[in-house]
Amino acid sequence: ETCFESFCAELKNGVTEREAAESMRHKMVVAGADDHAFNTLFQIGPNSSVPHGAPTRRALKDDTIVLLDWGVRLCGYHTDLTRTFFWGKISSHLLKLQSVVL
Repeated sequence: ETCFESFCAELKNGVTEREAAESMRHKMVVAGADDHAFNTLFQIGPNSSVPHGAPTRRALKDDTIVLLDWGVRLCGYHTDLTRTFFWGKISSHLLKLQSVVL
């Protein structure tokens, strides 16, 4: 969670899915993880709906949905965390969809 908070604080428009995924992996290792538990996913917009997709060169821009799926490997244990969040202004349509999902 600390890595996630730090990651979000540094996130900015223009970063690609690949760059963001690598940044999160780096944060986990620097924080003390042995390594990532699996390939970190950072998926933007339409890519956020693809389960277990691969990060692409798609760049982050305002008013989009973001999926971040990450986990660490530490002392033989593996974690898995996923967060979906909005970047920029949330449209009323997306808010309605979110309420249905929740």
